[in-house]
Amino acid sequence: MTYGSEIEAVIHWLIKEIFMGIKENTVSAERQTKEKSNVFYYGNEKADKKILIVGNSITYHAPKESIDWINSCGMAASCAENDYVHILVRKITSQTPADIMVVQLSGMEVAINNGSFCVKDYGQEREFAPDILIFKLGENIKLDVNKDYLKRCLSDFVGYVCKKGCAVVYSTCFWPHRVFDETVTELSRFEDAYLVSLSDLDADPENKAYGKFTHAGVAAHPGDKGMREIAERIFTAVKKRL
Repeated sequence: MTYGSEIEAVIHWLIKEIFMGIKENTVSAERQTKEKSNVFYYGNEKADKKILIVGNSITYHAPKESIDWINSCGMAASCAENDYVHILVRKITSQTPADIMVVQLSGMEVAINNGSFCVKDYGQEREFAPDILIFKLGENIKLDVNKDYLKRCLSDFVGYVCKKGCAVVYSTCFWPHRVFDETVTELSRFEDAYLVSLSDLDADPENKAYGKFTHAGVAAHPGDKGMREIAERIFTAVKKRL
């Protein structure tokens, strides 16, 4: 091994140790919202265009003292105005009137993990009848999830919630998740949906909230810069259907 290759090997080891990817997400998927407080509305409820955003803690996490999280917004933005949802809502409504429903569905990830997923649990999302569905979750899905089972759950959810002609926007995970990212990539092709790639954001520590929070799992979530990147990439896909 040459001196140069030794240095390169050390660098790769350091990157692996410092940036653990999805293993950094030590925030529990359970109890991320207060009871019956997982649905939020933005925009103009009388608008013809209906947009549904479903997500997990990156979309919204209620205050939780045990992990030193005091905000009521997407983790780990410095404030609600700086999380990706609020940035995205501003971008969308600056282009067209829209009725936007945001649902925190970390519970769906838990249900997939424990085998209790049932599409009939998502009647309010179906009743909303979105014209655009933004599917921004997956980070809490078990790494060893069965791919066929996961694909069936996601496909069933989209088929149940979306009316004919609904545009679907999937995203890969903020922290790379091989099985989930492969699944939504395949679904986007099969369903002629949009795919937003986010997994590269994990590699840049500037996209996270390191040094802003004492809980390592919280700090590993996207900070303000990461939130801006997420919003911009999703908006690039969504604006094609506004």
